[in-house]
Amino acid sequence: MITKTFLTQATFVLLFTIICAILLIEAKDVFIPLTFSLIFAFIVLPLSNFMEKKKFPRWLSTTISVIFLAVVLSSIILILSYQITRFADDMPMLKGKLNEKSLEFQQYIKKQWGYSVKEQNKWIDQQKDASKDNAGNYLMDFFSATTGFIANMTLIPIMVFFLLLYRKRFKIFLNLIDEQYDFHTFKMVKKIGMISQLYLKGLFFDVSILAVLNTIGFLILGVDHAILFGLIAAILNIIPYIGVIIGGLFPMIMVFVTQDSIWAVLGVLGVVTVVQFLDNNIIYPKVVGSSVSINPLMSIISLIIGNLIWGTTGMILALPLMGMLKVVMDHIDHLRPYGYLMGEEDEPIADSKVAQNGS
Repeated sequence: MITKTFLTQATFVLLFTIICAILLIEAKDVFIPLTFSLIFAFIVLPLSNFMEKKKFPRWLSTTISVIFLAVVLSSIILILSYQITRFADDMPMLKGKLNEKSLEFQQYIKKQWGYSVKEQNKWIDQQKDASKDNAGNYLMDFFSATTGFIANMTLIPIMVFFLLLYRKRFKIFLNLIDEQYDFHTFKMVKKIGMISQLYLKGLFFDVSILAVLNTIGFLILGVDHAILFGLIAAILNIIPYIGVIIGGLFPMIMVFVTQDSIWAVLGVLGVVTVVQFLDNNIIYPKVVGSSVSINPLMSIISLIIGNLIWGTTGMILALPLMGMLKVVMDHIDHLRPYGYLMGEEDEPIADSKVAQNGS
C-alpha cells in the first residue's frame, strides 16, 4: 500500500526535478560555461597543486595553469582552423564535381522513372524557394550560436582562474556543510574531481588515437583532406553512438564527389567501422571506460536528456555529468540504490567502499 509519506516525497522529488530542468534550460548560457569551467578546473588542478608544492604562490600557479589550458585549447582550434581553411580553398572545385555528380544522378532518375532533368530542376527550385522563407531565422540562429560560442570560450578561462584561486574558500565552505549535514561533502567533491580528471585525460588520449587511426586509413585510401576528416571523425566520436555516424558521412561524401569508384566509398566505410570496433572493444574501455562506470542503458538515457536540455553540448557533457551524479548518489544513503541502478558494479556500494573511494 502506498503511504502518504511516499507520495509526499515522490511529489517533492518530481517538482525538484522539473524546477532543475527548467532552470538548466532557461539559464544555459550560465550553466554551460560554468560546467566546462568546473571540469577544466579539475583537470589543471594537479598542475596547480604541483607548482604550489614547489613554493609557487597560488596566484602564479593558477595563472600558469590557466595559460597552459588556454594554449592547449588554442592549439587544437588553430589546427582545425588551418585544415578548414585548406578545405575552403578547394570548395569551388568540389562544387563543380558535386554538380557533375548531381547531373549524373538526375540522368539516372530520368532513365529509371521518366522524370526529365527540367522537371527535377523545377522541383529543386521550388524547395529552394520554400526554404528561403526561413533563411533569415536560420542566419540569425547561426550568428547567435557563433557569438555565444566565442563569448563562452572567452569566459571559461576566467572562471577557471577564479575557481582555482578561491579553492581554499570552497574547501572551507564544504567542511562547514559537513559539520551540519553528514553527507561526506568534501570526499564527494574530491571523488568527482578525480572522475573529471580521469575522464578528460582518457578522452584526450582516445580522441588522439582515433584521429591518428582515421587519418592513416583515409590517407591510404587517397581521401582528400584526410587529416581534417580524421580529426572531425575523432572529435565527433565524443558524442557516443551518434557522433561516429556523422563523422563517417563527411569523408564518404568527399570520396563520392572526388572519386568515381564505389569501392573507395566502401573503403572509407570499412575504415570507420574497423576504427569504431577497435574503439568500442579495446581503446575506449582501457583509457576512458574505467573512469565513468555508467551502464549502456543509462548512457543512452543520459544522451537523450542531455540533448533535450542543452542540445549537442548536453550530449557531450552527458556521460561525465552522469558519472558525477552517480558519485553523489553513492555517498548519500537514501540515494545509493539509484547509484547502483546507474552503474555497472555487481553489488551496491557499501558504506565502507564509499568512504574508501572518497578518501
